Amino acid sequence: MSNDLDWEKWYWRKWKADRCVRRLNGASRAIWFEVLGDMWESDSASWTGAKEDLAAVANVSLEEVDDFLAAAVRGQLCYVLWPGDEPVDNCCGQPVDEDTSRHLCALVPKSPESVTLVSRRKLRGENRREYERLRKRQQRSRGTRPATVPDKTKNKTKNSPKPPQAEGAPESAKKPPGNGSGKPSWNTLWAMPDGLLCEMAKRYGVATHGKEKGDLVKAVLEAAKEAGDG
Repeated sequence: MSNDLDWEKWYWRKWKADRCVRRLNGASRAIWFEVLGDMWESDSASWTGAKEDLAAVANVSLEEVDDFLAAAVRGQLCYVLWPGDEPVDNCCGQPVDEDTSRHLCALVPKSPESVTLVSRRKLRGENRREYERLRKRQQRSRGTRPATVPDKTKNKTKNSPKPPQAEGAPESAKKPPGNGSGKPSWNTLWAMPDGLLCEMAKRYGVATHGKEKGDLVKAVLEAAKEAGDG
């Protein structure tokens, strides 16, 4: 699998401040930098190959590769896996949890001449992505949907008392929205479409021109209260 992106976020300050990196000599830093580039290009958290391949990656000698591997283990720069390392419950002096151990066991090289380097940061990212994929798959299998805000305009009673209606009032204005008791409420009026709110205002004799919605809702509630509907 290859990475389709031709760039990646790189935080130079974190790279320069990383104590594990700072302990490396120039050749070891070059090896690790090139290995990270190969990991990004293959969209993987690991790199596997022989020591000769590792030397060719950064154009260094086999002695420098041995120095790098020893420094990586000693300084806990990354996970270094050799053939036969499974089960992996403690890698390079670093205790690992169950999920990380499961991932590392799958990355242990099979060839006796190979070594696998695993970036801890990239492995954590893969674990998070896998967790999110599983969580979304379980949600889809259960048929769950994100919670929605209930429509308070539907919270009406069938036999609630009706306020006096103006002659020729539209059908939408004949049922006063409210809190279940037939009385207008702030939440219900605020959730109303502007057109329906204006009809309610006219029914109670409230002027609508130049009023913000909050002021109009307040005026309608006061008028409804005076009319005995509040």
